[in-house]
Amino acid sequence: MSKTKSNSKALSGKYKPFDPRVKFASKSDEAAARVQWSSKSLSLARKAIDEGLPIKFDPFFKGNSLLKKEKLLFRKTKVEQDEFIKCKYDILHFAETYCQLLTETGDYNNIKLRTYQKKLLVTMAKHDKVITLGSRQLGKTTTTAIFILWLTIFHKNVSVACLGDKIATAVENLNKIKEILYRLPEFLKPGIISWNVRSIVFDNRSKIFTGPCTKGAIVGKTCTVLFIDELAIPNPKQSKELVDFAFPVVETQDDGKIFVTSTPNGDNVFKDIWLGSLYGKNDFVGIKVPWYMVPGRDLAWRDKKIKSIGIDAFNEQWNCQFLSSNECMFNDLTLKEIASGVNTYNKLDLDNTNISSMLHRVSRRSASTLTEPIEKMFIKKDYDIDNFKKFPHVIVVDIAEGIQKDYTVFNVFRPKYKEVDLEEPLDFTEDADMAFAMDSDSSALSFSNNASENVDFEQVAIFHSNEHCIRTSALFLRIMLNELFNQDTSRVVIELNKYGGQFLDLLLTKSTYPQWEIEIETIGFKQIGDSKLTQGIMHTKATKPIDVRQSKTDIESGRILLTHSLSIDECKTFGQLPNGSYAASNGAHDDIYMTNVILSSWATPENLSYDTWVEEYIVSGDSELDNGKFDEFDYDDIDLKDF
Repeated sequence: MSKTKSNSKALSGKYKPFDPRVKFASKSDEAAARVQWSSKSLSLARKAIDEGLPIKFDPFFKGNSLLKKEKLLFRKTKVEQDEFIKCKYDILHFAETYCQLLTETGDYNNIKLRTYQKKLLVTMAKHDKVITLGSRQLGKTTTTAIFILWLTIFHKNVSVACLGDKIATAVENLNKIKEILYRLPEFLKPGIISWNVRSIVFDNRSKIFTGPCTKGAIVGKTCTVLFIDELAIPNPKQSKELVDFAFPVVETQDDGKIFVTSTPNGDNVFKDIWLGSLYGKNDFVGIKVPWYMVPGRDLAWRDKKIKSIGIDAFNEQWNCQFLSSNECMFNDLTLKEIASGVNTYNKLDLDNTNISSMLHRVSRRSASTLTEPIEKMFIKKDYDIDNFKKFPHVIVVDIAEGIQKDYTVFNVFRPKYKEVDLEEPLDFTEDADMAFAMDSDSSALSFSNNASENVDFEQVAIFHSNEHCIRTSALFLRIMLNELFNQDTSRVVIELNKYGGQFLDLLLTKSTYPQWEIEIETIGFKQIGDSKLTQGIMHTKATKPIDVRQSKTDIESGRILLTHSLSIDECKTFGQLPNGSYAASNGAHDDIYMTNVILSSWATPENLSYDTWVEEYIVSGDSELDNGKFDEFDYDDIDLKDF
């Protein structure tokens, strides 16, 4: 025997060639995989089994005629192929066309989604991180099941960890997924590799597994999608450990997604994530679903619930309020009404005016920041910049140091006098009635013959910065008041806190830049009766709660109309803290909201300065001035170091 033949024999005896063919658990499985199946042939096979007839090949998973075996060669019709693609890119079409559940009558019908369920599904489909704060009995289990099923059917190699406050909650979610999957048409059903009490594996290599809200539920497991139901319910330390461990693991993956949902339950990591979503401190998109979003839940239903479980339990379990926080300043229906006034805001564009070059110089000479102050000034999209000169405005100031902590705010309001027919009865809608009825502190809406009480304030612009020092902010406002606004008719109202006095001095100084001098009459004074006249608003421990409640009444009644999204967001966490003080909770900011309090404190008929201003410039109708042009100045002669 030659050496070549010997080596060939040795090799053939020692090594086996790679077999690329798919392996099967049984000859029956192998035979079934060779058949080209369709929806019709699977239906015939199921019918034969139901009638007790033998079938040539078994296409079903472990004898369950509602589940397909893995690796079946399935041929879709043209219509089925089009529908498959449509479902992949339209989760609502998938949900409402093909998902069915058992009804109270004992029949399976297509799921009819509520408006908030549609919003939840679309939001989760579009975003990688979503947190839902919801009341009880919203159909969250159904919404969760639809989304997870859609995600795993139409996306390969997805590993979903579906965790609950206890294992029973997680298994309930998985059972709902199974129930919907059973009723899907054949062309949408994936093949099944594994089907257990706590997990499912599809033949597209996507899988779903369940567990409690503990770190151990996902240790050692691959997880690309984390879904946590009722995160606020378990022990806070346990939930925090899960979040601290699991979130970084999922976030490092290219297709990592995190979805969290719960009812409120005091102070915990769920509350922290929720507040972070409101104020942009994390990447989560927040959705709130209180009780009244469910059709059929009206005031009578609410009152019955409150009578049964008490107001505190109702607010926490159904009204989405964290009782240990200060989020009870406004009830949810009021917040919904406030949010309806939100408008788009754009940066104030002054490129075509003489003021622009000066504002650039303010930025370049400021030692505190390289950001231009004008970059922090925003105006309502549909508001004409010429209105600042034509009409009176109130600029409410809350000042900060400008060291990237608290914010300096110039909140600009346009006052409008409303003629009121006192003979005509007021008409309260059901929603308004519901909103006011929820809060015993809400004052009744009323109108007065006093003109100063019948002035509304619409938010039209805002300066919001934590970068600019007090000096830069004061000079910026001086320039704006002289070049953009009308000093004669407008007023600047300042809170005289620890920085307010310094800011006011810099605003009124006459030693530098006389071309931007501010007249003392431009400052909003406060004087009640024979009391001392003050150049601004001073809050004490005794007066602040009064002014806070007045701001609440003014916002609820529409007297103060907020249109800026961040301004509206600050309404959601401002209120009374456990220690009795008024502020925002959990590190959230309240600088913008405090300007509402300052405005309410100043704009009262008891304030002689405000009352006189209203009579002279608002009611008289003489405030529209034909003086919209900017004066010319030699900006190159200005040196900010002298300021």
